[in-house]
Amino acid sequence: MIRSILSVVGGLVAAGIVVFIVETIGQKVNPLPPDFQMESREELENYISKLPLSVIILVLVGWLAGAFAGGMVTTLIDQPNGRRNSSITGGIFLLVCIANLFMIPSPLWMWIATLLLVVPMVLLGQRVIRRRL
Repeated sequence: MIRSILSVVGGLVAAGIVVFIVETIGQKVNPLPPDFQMESREELENYISKLPLSVIILVLVGWLAGAFAGGMVTTLIDQPNGRRNSSITGGIFLLVCIANLFMIPSPLWMWIATLLLVVPMVLLGQRVIRRRL
């Protein structure tokens, strides 16, 4: 039981680290303007509407890469229960991504891609590890 919990927590931590790394790269490529202040949702929406598509795609890539890494780490920690625990990791990570989509204005295609691809990427990470062990 403890191992299962640790595997889910470890998978979520791994996913978060990967997302952080990818989004940090995105900030280096397209930094916030020096005078940018997020005082209202309208200002944030205006800023995001002017972002290049590649920056928004990079966020989605970070989420999917994080999901993949989360599935891998979850399975590495608790191999016998890897599929179940990866599903739990995927569900929690999907909820985090959805919360992010609610907080930060995002295009419809990003909602759809997130809802359709996050959990399968976690399960793909799980499957890759299972085949190698």
